[in-house]
Amino acid sequence: MRISIERDEENETILGHSEDLGTYGLGALSSVVAPAGRRTICTGGPPGCARRGKHDTRRACNLVLSIVAGHYRIPLDSLRSARRGAAEVSRARQIAMYLVHTTLSVSYQDAAAEFARDRTTIAHACGTIEDARDSREFDAELAVLEAIIAAAADFAMSLSRGAIDGER
Repeated sequence: MRISIERDEENETILGHSEDLGTYGLGALSSVVAPAGRRTICTGGPPGCARRGKHDTRRACNLVLSIVAGHYRIPLDSLRSARRGAAEVSRARQIAMYLVHTTLSVSYQDAAAEFARDRTTIAHACGTIEDARDSREFDAELAVLEAIIAAAADFAMSLSRGAIDGER
């Protein structure tokens, strides 16, 4: 599986390329990259690592929501909606909750705040999606999404580091 992430200078967006999914937008640069002097998406770290700030959690959720919306071709607003929505929207939202928690190490409580849901809803979504991974096809699909999210998070961190170091 080959995945590449690049910055679209003209539209100030991040684009993802995958052999499986083709090319699609991963979100506005400003929604996933921290401004100069600020921390960016933290993908976990050693014990004692500084706690992720609310802006970092928001960027992590924005990144995952953009990727999931693009993958399932669901409007981003539908995934962010406080309403349950159609079954495919609800399932995609559960997948996003799961990926935010497992791939980017966002706590249930912090994810709940970003998804405007209760912490137990995030826990339920994670359990539901983990159980569904028993299907080889679904597990392979999530593996692709996890790889895209990890690559995009690393890319966003490198762009932010460049802004902090004055390279941007």
